[in-house]
Amino acid sequence: MLRRLAKEAPSGPWQAIADNTAKMIRQSSPHGYVADWVGYQGDSAQSGVFVSDPFKGETGSYDAIRVYLWLGMSDATEPLAGPLLNRLDGMARSTVATGVPPETVQVLQGNVQGQGPFGFSAALIPYFQAKGQPRLANQQRRRVEQTLGEALAKPDATDGPPLYYNFMLSLFALGWADKHYRFREDGTLKLSWETACTRTTAR
Repeated sequence: MLRRLAKEAPSGPWQAIADNTAKMIRQSSPHGYVADWVGYQGDSAQSGVFVSDPFKGETGSYDAIRVYLWLGMSDATEPLAGPLLNRLDGMARSTVATGVPPETVQVLQGNVQGQGPFGFSAALIPYFQAKGQPRLANQQRRRVEQTLGEALAKPDATDGPPLYYNFMLSLFALGWADKHYRFREDGTLKLSWETACTRTTAR
C-alpha cells in the first residue's frame, strides 16, 4: 500500500513511513513474532524507541497474523521484505514444532499458547512460500482446505472465532497461492484475468 501511495505522490512521506514500519517490526519482534499493537516512546522530538503497547501488552494474535500474510505477498523485489522475513522466523519455528500456528504469542518472551484457527494457517501460506518453505505451505493449505470445507458445510456454526474472519484470510491467501492476483513492485495490483488493451493507431 505504501509503495502504491509513493507511486501516486512521490514527494510524500511514504518511503519514510515504509522504512519506519520495517524498523518498528524489527525492534518489537525480538523472538521473531509480531505483536498485535506496538507503542512508541519518544526520547525527544526527533528520536524514540518502539516498545510494548502500554494498553494491549505484548500479545500477538488475531491482529498480528495479517502481518505475516501481507509480508508473504510482497513482491520478490521489495527491498524491505527479505530482512523482515528473516527476522520473523518465530511463527515458522512454532508451526514446524506443532504442525499448526499458535493462537497467541508473547512477543517479548517468545512463549506460545493455543492452536490458531484455520484462518491463521491460510495467512501463513504466502509467508512460508516467501521464506522458501513449500512443505510447510502445503501442510497449512491442506489444513485450510479440509477445515474450510467443513465450515462451509455448516455455515451457521458458532463455535470458535467468527467464520467471516477465517473466510477472509483464506480468500486472500488462497487467491494469492493460486496466482489469481499479485502485487507489483510499485504496489499496483495485477489480476490473473487482466489483459492489456491492444494499442490502436489513428488513421
